[in-house]
Amino acid sequence: MNRGKDVLFALQWDDEDRPNLGEGISRTTNNRAVLWDVLVVMNGKPMNTTVRATSKAEAIKFSKNRHPKATSITSTGRHQ
Repeated sequence: MNRGKDVLFALQWDDEDRPNLGEGISRTTNNRAVLWDVLVVMNGKPMNTTVRATSKAEAIKFSKNRHPKATSITSTGRHQ
């Protein structure tokens, strides 16, 4: 297909859609950390996952950094 030499194409790159990963950002290495059950909703579809963290708030923070496109993230408690 011949589009001509004067046609330009731009690639859209959005860094906010990519996961923000790293120690202290999406995971912990603390020996006292426990598993937390987290419910992540993306595009109206729920997903259950477990996150190792020292507190419920930290588990939610890690999940938000792992899944930036999520519309809802809630912790359902400690993993049994």
